[in-house]
Amino acid sequence: MEAINSSSFFHYTKRKNSLLGILRNGFRFSYSFETFDEMVAHSDDDNYLPKFFLLGTEPQPVGIAFPMVCFCDIPLMRASQHRKRYGSYCIGLDKDATLKQWSPIINPVYYVNSSWVDNIYEKLAFHKRSLATRVKKEQEFVVEIENASQAAIPELAEKAKRYMKTAQGYYEFGHTLEQLLRLTKPCIGKDKNGKSVSYYDEREWRVFWNYKKRGKTVDAHYGLTREEFDKNRAEWNKAIESDYLIFEDCLPSDVISHIIVPKEKDVPVIISAIKRETHILGKEMELFDFDIKDLLISKVTSFERIENDF
Repeated sequence: MEAINSSSFFHYTKRKNSLLGILRNGFRFSYSFETFDEMVAHSDDDNYLPKFFLLGTEPQPVGIAFPMVCFCDIPLMRASQHRKRYGSYCIGLDKDATLKQWSPIINPVYYVNSSWVDNIYEKLAFHKRSLATRVKKEQEFVVEIENASQAAIPELAEKAKRYMKTAQGYYEFGHTLEQLLRLTKPCIGKDKNGKSVSYYDEREWRVFWNYKKRGKTVDAHYGLTREEFDKNRAEWNKAIESDYLIFEDCLPSDVISHIIVPKEKDVPVIISAIKRETHILGKEMELFDFDIKDLLISKVTSFERIENDF
C-alpha cells in the first residue's frame, strides 16, 4: 500500500544558496503571516475596538506573524504541487531522529474548517480580555498602599494575593492561547495574491522557539494586515537572523536523509560545496570527518532523476 506520509520531514526552498546555507548553518527561523478573525488577531490588545464596529469601515484581512521553521511529510513522488509553490531545492530529515531531537518543539499543524472552531477562538480571545480587565481592576490596590494605615495592611495583603493569582492566570491563559494559534491553519485559504490554496494538502509541521536575543524577547506580532507584515518582515527576520535550529546530539549524516536539487546538472555544485564546507548543520567538521561528508554526498540527487527513475 502506498504510504500517505513519508519517513522524512522535507524543507523546500526556491534558491540554491538557501539550501547551501541550511547545510552549513542549520534551519533559520523566519516570520510567517497567518490569517485569523479580527478579534483573535488582536487578542494581545486588551483595549482593541474592532474596525467593523465603525460605520463605513470594511473589515480587512488581518493576522499574526510567528517566527517558525516549516516542514512537510508529503512523499516525494506526490510533491509536485508543493514544489511549484515552495521551490525545488529540498533537504530531507529522518523523521525518527528529528522527532527524538526536537520532540518538545515540533508539531503537525491543526487544520480547521468550520465557523464553529472560529467561534471557539473568538470566545477564548474574549475570555483573555475579561481576565485583563480583572487584572487591571485588582491592581488598583497598589495605589492604596501609598496612604495605607497599619490596620489596612492585612486587607491589602489579601488584595495582593488575589491580584497575583489573577495575573498569573491571565498570563498562563494568554500563553496557552498563543500556542494554539501558532499551530492553527485553515484547510482552505488564500495566498498573498488572493489565489485559493488548499493548505490541508501541505501536511505541514512547525517548529517554534521562545528565546531572548540581547535581552529583548523576540516573539509574535499581532493584529497585522498583509501590507504591514510585508513592510516589517525583513526587519523582524534580521532580529533573529543568527538563531538557527540545529541538531546538537547526533551526527548530520544520521539526520539528513535527502539533499535534492531540481536538475542533474545542479548535483555537482552541491557535492563540491559539501566537500569544501567546514560546518554541516552548524557543527564544525574536523579533518577526520570526511566519512560524514561522503555519506552526505551519497544522499544528493535531483528531482529530474527521481521523476525519470520512479
